[in-house]
Amino acid sequence: MKSSKETRGNAVVSLCMALLLLAAVATPSIVKAAQRQNSDEWQFAAELYLWYASIGGSTAQEGDLQIDANDLIDDLNMAFMGNIAMRKNRWGFMIDALYLNASDNMNTQVGPVGVNLNVELDGWVVNPMLGYLVVDSDKFSMNVVAGARYLDLSTDVDLRNADPSAASFNQRLSGSGSNWDGMIGVRGEVLLNSNWFIPYHLDIGAGDSDFTWQAFGGLGYRFERFDILAGYRYLSWEFEDNAALDDLNLSGVGVGVKFYF
Repeated sequence: MKSSKETRGNAVVSLCMALLLLAAVATPSIVKAAQRQNSDEWQFAAELYLWYASIGGSTAQEGDLQIDANDLIDDLNMAFMGNIAMRKNRWGFMIDALYLNASDNMNTQVGPVGVNLNVELDGWVVNPMLGYLVVDSDKFSMNVVAGARYLDLSTDVDLRNADPSAASFNQRLSGSGSNWDGMIGVRGEVLLNSNWFIPYHLDIGAGDSDFTWQAFGGLGYRFERFDILAGYRYLSWEFEDNAALDDLNLSGVGVGVKFYF
């Protein structure tokens, strides 16, 4: 398993390379390009989306945690995903929210020992952010964003011996609490033509967590009053003092519909 320093360094390098690529040429812009001529008026948008995400990470006992998207859907108890946004002139504000309640059972390795893990996760992820439009051309837009990432997470991990012929053991790890992390990043669109566009979002942050980062890229099609989008999203945390988890990540493809009013 990679160290926290190595993982953090790789994430920062990846973010810098992506920013350079975007300058050369996580989510859609707060308002669509066709509406920017009305910048003196408040503009609003709301999006609902489905995220076909897998859960990965490692436990505090260095066991690998992996719940595939198919398993997550089978074991999903409840979920909500959506965001609302507003803009006036070059300033914008958005809140993105995700609620997830799921559980799964799997076999993994803790050192040389094969163990059975029963994992229960219940949590909110809320991202309020303020943005400023710094680049706005016919082909490309970029907002600099700053805000927070709130994670409220309750985790229960039961570890049992996966080999019935070996000496039995049972250990329960529980962790609950909330993390507030500050974050900075960029978000916007690459406009392919009057209808097709590429939305993107990149951010990094820290605070109660050792490190957190998020990336999104996709493809969208613009109608008169709404957009249809599809893309890939990755969201990650490294924890310092969580009793159950060392790190956690959510990743996968998603689709959404964004309405303007």
